[in-house]
Amino acid sequence: MATEIPISHAAFSVWSALAATGGVLRSESASDRFTVGITSDSRQVRPGNLFVALKGERYDGHDYVEAAVRAGASLVIVQREYNGFLGDADAIVVEDTLKAWGDLARAHVRGWRRSHACRVEEPRVCVLTGSAGKTTTKEFCASFLMTIGSCHFSKGNLNNRIGLPAVIFGLEPYHRWLVLEAAMNQVGEIAALASIAEPDVALITNIGVAHAAGVSGGRSGVAREKGVLFEVLSQNGTAIVNCDDAAVYGQLARTRAKHVRTFGRMYDADYRLMDHTLLGVQGARVLFERPRSLEGRGEREQIEVHIPLLSEVAALDMIGGLAAAEATIGRTIPVSLLHQALERTLFAAGRGLIFQLEHEMTLIDESYNANPSSMQAALHTLKNMATQRGGRAIAIVGEMRELGSLEASEHLALGDKMGEFSIDLAIGCGGAINLTLERAASHGVSVVNGNSVEEAIQAACDHVQPRDVVLVKASLRVNAARVVAALRERFTNPSIGIL
Repeated sequence: MATEIPISHAAFSVWSALAATGGVLRSESASDRFTVGITSDSRQVRPGNLFVALKGERYDGHDYVEAAVRAGASLVIVQREYNGFLGDADAIVVEDTLKAWGDLARAHVRGWRRSHACRVEEPRVCVLTGSAGKTTTKEFCASFLMTIGSCHFSKGNLNNRIGLPAVIFGLEPYHRWLVLEAAMNQVGEIAALASIAEPDVALITNIGVAHAAGVSGGRSGVAREKGVLFEVLSQNGTAIVNCDDAAVYGQLARTRAKHVRTFGRMYDADYRLMDHTLLGVQGARVLFERPRSLEGRGEREQIEVHIPLLSEVAALDMIGGLAAAEATIGRTIPVSLLHQALERTLFAAGRGLIFQLEHEMTLIDESYNANPSSMQAALHTLKNMATQRGGRAIAIVGEMRELGSLEASEHLALGDKMGEFSIDLAIGCGGAINLTLERAASHGVSVVNGNSVEEAIQAACDHVQPRDVVLVKASLRVNAARVVAALRERFTNPSIGIL
């Protein structure tokens, strides 16, 4: 489910909007009025708002300009071909309203920076991207920062050329830091988002083949696109690098930033994962090492924390998020505040929440997204937890989308991983995941080839047993969240809650 774009209080005069977008006035009688609040949804328009008529694959905001004006929009931004009703509203005409939307966001970030010009501590922008784990890393980063001061950050999946600017418009003068998530499904998208946000700190979680359908060259093409985030950093910027991922590390050659921080399992990582212990439905215990000070490479300290997510990958996301947070504020965060942040960090449905069901069954909800690397990590966690609890490992899986020409090979490879991890039962939701199940069956895994989510739900209800650990994971549009809902409804005792 897409995250609703919030209404902002960003203020623009006609003239500042004109300067930001490089557009032209529709008439010569434009006023000097100010707009407060910017939106691309005519249903959200309130008197005095700025309305931007965005064009999408299934909609055209120009069809709703009249509705926006009648609702009180005092300034509208439209594309050259628009000749419809404008009423008394001022209008700026541009070549591309999506670009203008980003131009306005860039202007708002720069204005926010100027509003802090007289303060001792500079406002800082941190942008994260990666093929997997970027949302989890962002949540950890923002939680750490909020123990120190006011942080504005991306909500949900507002991470593309519409969503990221919408987050920026929510920036207020009292915010000290901005944390953004940048996604991509086509060439040039990361470059466009980076040019809008102008980050001081950039982090790439990892590079895989997720979204490879939108670029050429498979994993190397994804690396080329993601690496732009390091390239846009200034000399005073900081690159946060997953040193376990050679493709990420290889992008460092593109940056001018003189500050580099690494995280991962490697011995010489600045932020090093040392141990990860599953605690069952309580999450995991994580031992890691970090510098005591960000100045130089002096004394180090070991810290043990508890995270509410199970996987070792989530532990790495946490450590990467901490590295980014500390780079953003320019100092280490006290250990007591780290514990406080982790106790308060909340994760959305479908992103690793753990549910205790009846008959000692455990449900892991990873229904929000799936790609080859995150699927492998989830299966590894599933098997480890099932072994720990003395139950079966049940994987209810849907297809991985946006893999382009790699779709068949990656789904087959996932079946090999199911065999390698000795998954006890795999249930499919239809589509390309049937390739996975066929390959898994060849390795001795018991499978049920459901042709739909409905069939997967029925198969799950028919086959689960006491003490089973059940993973539900698929790309968002598969709607595997319905499987989670059905299992919770069928097997949740009212006295048992979310853990």
